[in-house]
Amino acid sequence: MSSAPKPTELHIGSPKAFDGSYEKAIPRLNSILFYLAVNEEIYNTDAKKIAFTLSYMTEGPALTWATTFQHNAFVGSTIAMGTFTTFIANFKLCSNTMT
Repeated sequence: MSSAPKPTELHIGSPKAFDGSYEKAIPRLNSILFYLAVNEEIYNTDAKKIAFTLSYMTEGPALTWATTFQHNAFVGSTIAMGTFTTFIANFKLCSNTMT
């Protein structure tokens, strides 16, 4: 009995780390969204997409935003991240306050 081949992540222009500057917010987000779309077999849940996106928020206001999001996601002993659509909408709303 053979199993289906495991999907392989395509490393095509991996997104760069995001520092939170307003000028880079949407271009960085677009880069991440494109990467996730190309690798939809790997990042096939909201949680995976959110975790991937957060992993690139590593400096400045973006790190603060990501840390706050992660802190708020903890509900008792579980993690409630919500949907990726809501995550992106909230990020876009907050991106204009990042400097």
